[in-house]
Amino acid sequence: MDRLHLYLFGGFRVLRGRPPQTVHLTRTAQHLLAYLVVHRHRLHPREVLAGTLWGETDNERGRACLNTALWRLRKVLEPPGVPKGTFFHSTAAGEVGLRRDAPWWADVAAFEEKLHIIPKSPLAGLSIDAAAEVEKVLPLYTGELLEGFYDDWVLQERERVHCLYVEALEALMHHYKNAGDIPRSLAFAQRLLKVEPFREDIHLAAMKMYQEIGQRFMALRQYEKCRESLEKEIGVRPSRDTRRYYEEIAPGRRGESPGQDEGRAASPDALGAAMDVLQKALHSLEAVHRDVMEAMSHVTELLKYPPSSSIQGPQGDGPSRRRR
Repeated sequence: MDRLHLYLFGGFRVLRGRPPQTVHLTRTAQHLLAYLVVHRHRLHPREVLAGTLWGETDNERGRACLNTALWRLRKVLEPPGVPKGTFFHSTAAGEVGLRRDAPWWADVAAFEEKLHIIPKSPLAGLSIDAAAEVEKVLPLYTGELLEGFYDDWVLQERERVHCLYVEALEALMHHYKNAGDIPRSLAFAQRLLKVEPFREDIHLAAMKMYQEIGQRFMALRQYEKCRESLEKEIGVRPSRDTRRYYEEIAPGRRGESPGQDEGRAASPDALGAAMDVLQKALHSLEAVHRDVMEAMSHVTELLKYPPSSSIQGPQGDGPSRRRR
């Protein structure tokens, strides 16, 4: 019997067979199957399923929609040759559920089961084996859960699974930081900030790690990203701790104590002008760095091939040209 592969991240797909073929389901059948996969650990009374999935209709109509969707699922997933009840379990009391011992695999199920090993506090730390398992399962998260579905239960589950993904990234960031692998820790910090750019604590952690490995320019640039993200996402400026750390490492302030200028108040216009100058300088430096790296790459590529003896000089007189 062919195994079903169900993909709920980034949309909804069902594949079966070798080579894998798409199993086509109606929208309502997709809706029901997705619910049963996400809530695979229990059986569901039909009244609850009808009220959750077809709550905008009356009870009788919702029950009819549920029965139709379930009939269509069984017809597609349990065709002739597949014993009835292979995938779906029904009780005399009218409860319905997805058999967990049936031949099916779902990305969200594999994702959740592996991430249960993460401690409640990311700072508690992961073992080396646990970190490897968590890192291995992260590629399953190819997008938000059930993109294109906007029911209340979907939105709740989407947020819950998103939080699991964020917790995994944060746990790995701390794990590699504690292990002394700063570049790898920074990589997970940046992945986390892609999905939650307003996380000031992660911005600050990244700033400190960049500074620790001698990349002050990247630490300063991280502060600018933090400032821009906070302003854009929630309309606030960085916290006092983040600003003070930035002041410690900013050009012209090295060696000063963190509270040295506590009593001085900068003019808002002067401060704004200085920040504009700094931001332009950072962008210019980044562009120069990019040009230098491209030029070095080009030169390296050219050095792979020895100069040809027939190349002519500026006046057209090369080594192979006979003089008269």
